[in-house]
Amino acid sequence: MEHKSIFKEIDIMGLAAKVWSEKKLLCGFVVCFAIIGVVYALNQQKTYTAEVRLAPEASSMGMSSSISDIAGMMGLNVSSGGNSVDAIYPEIYPEVFASSDFIVKLFNIPVTDKTGQHTKSYYNHLLQDTKAPFWNYPKYWLIKAFSKKKHVAHGYAKLDPRRLTKEQSDVCNAIRGLISCQQQKLNNVITISAIDTDPCIAAEIADTIQRRLQEYITFYRTHKARIDLENARKICAEAKANYVRATRRYAGYSDANQDLVLESYKTTQEDLENEMQLRFNIYQQTTQQVQQASARVQENTPAFTVIQSAVVPMEPSSTPRYYMVLGFMVLGVVADVIWVLLLRAPLAGTRLGKKLGLKH
Repeated sequence: MEHKSIFKEIDIMGLAAKVWSEKKLLCGFVVCFAIIGVVYALNQQKTYTAEVRLAPEASSMGMSSSISDIAGMMGLNVSSGGNSVDAIYPEIYPEVFASSDFIVKLFNIPVTDKTGQHTKSYYNHLLQDTKAPFWNYPKYWLIKAFSKKKHVAHGYAKLDPRRLTKEQSDVCNAIRGLISCQQQKLNNVITISAIDTDPCIAAEIADTIQRRLQEYITFYRTHKARIDLENARKICAEAKANYVRATRRYAGYSDANQDLVLESYKTTQEDLENEMQLRFNIYQQTTQQVQQASARVQENTPAFTVIQSAVVPMEPSSTPRYYMVLGFMVLGVVADVIWVLLLRAPLAGTRLGKKLGLKH
């Protein structure tokens, strides 16, 4: 028995020659898509990216720190346990950036453009200086026409993070897509980046969110210690007031009865003196507690080493416009190949193809 294998061979060179034989049609597709690419590229704003790199302090020391570093190189997260247990660790810094509570605090940041002549809030900058492409206009018109409620621009004067307006929510989502925070597990370096159409504003925002992140982490890490410090100061102030009152009572009684030698006088004087000494000991202890609480606040305050501060970017980080045009030209070639090899031949046998004068 003879086994016959039927292979459908694809003649690549033949198909390429068929496409190349209609050079005018190919040039027409490429030119049309190039024009579309130019229009698309001109409606895209250039964006700049500014970065800040910093290294947070290690949360553990000694052997446990070495084990944590080795586990971090392997992509594992090993809690140091014991002395330092922190719910805000570098792995969730991106979640902090994405939270609305963090983003809405960026609305009122004053930013200055690269000319140095115009200063406005970051909120107004995003609303006024960000240009939407013209093909989005019909969508905006339809949304405005069919919206049940009349759109009112409240800005951020009346801001409730739990109940944002439509405008505030849109700006919040825009900021969420423009800022980012990434951690390198090998060396625990935090990279904070900000994207904007103005290079100076991008650098300002990157520097600002770096400071805001440090303040946020510092507030969390020192929250309990600061409460303890405030309570210790209140107790110390109360103990000082009691000591001062006891001192005045003792001094007043001694001055009024300094010439008397009665035993009752001596007993009362000794009681007042003992009370004054007791109040002084309590005041001294509370003073030490204030110092200890203040030291704990300083101990819990995290330290961040800025490896690279925000620098005004010189070159845009967005895709170059000529790349966009070249991409559309490639799409034109692909569209011509699909038309010549796949679509035109089946369409030529239909009534529509005959009316258009298409040939196989």
